[in-house]
Amino acid sequence: MPGLLSSVQRFDIATGIPEDVWNALRANAARANVILPHAEKIFGLQDFTPTIDAPEQFWLVYSQPGTSDIIYILSCTEGLPGKYPLFLLPTVPITDLTPEFLKSPMKALCNTLLNEPDFRKQRVFSVFSVKPFADAFALAWEELAEMNRIKDPYYDAIFMTCSKNTLEPLDLPEPQQECVLRLADEQDAETIGVLCREFAATSVCLLHSLLERAFMDENP
Repeated sequence: MPGLLSSVQRFDIATGIPEDVWNALRANAARANVILPHAEKIFGLQDFTPTIDAPEQFWLVYSQPGTSDIIYILSCTEGLPGKYPLFLLPTVPITDLTPEFLKSPMKALCNTLLNEPDFRKQRVFSVFSVKPFADAFALAWEELAEMNRIKDPYYDAIFMTCSKNTLEPLDLPEPQQECVLRLADEQDAETIGVLCREFAATSVCLLHSLLERAFMDENP
């Protein structure tokens, strides 16, 4: 599919990420809340985190055919915990993500992955994105890689935001100190870590692991 593949560009540690892709990520920072900070760590753009050395990481960027308009960004990366799922970022409104609009780009991204040297099909164990994007990618991967997808999502999450304009006060006692809405910074790392740990504790796999460990402890 040369026409489809030509719409996909690949970037890695050696090539770097061009400025237009950085701009697309930063313009969609909320949706790119995993892809963007991880890429910044890899390229040493965050002063308070060490650069990650992992040469196998790469990013695929799909542009509207015949234009330079970036529509989708895919990251295939890894960190200290190991290999991450594939993260898929659309830069267009979710209402635009119709099956017709997604079909060809998803095939292009999947074909590019399958043509990646030494890329193993079982590497795609999980896909994270907004539902229409994730579903379309899974369908294309099932067709082209000839691997069955899990039809019911293993994990569903809802991304929500709050601002001063949308925050509605509840009938609660006055807080002991003033609450200020702001972006997190380095001094919030410990508190954020606690929230992330509590969030991860809801994972079914982690629950099963804890149950198995408890069972083994009781039955040596």
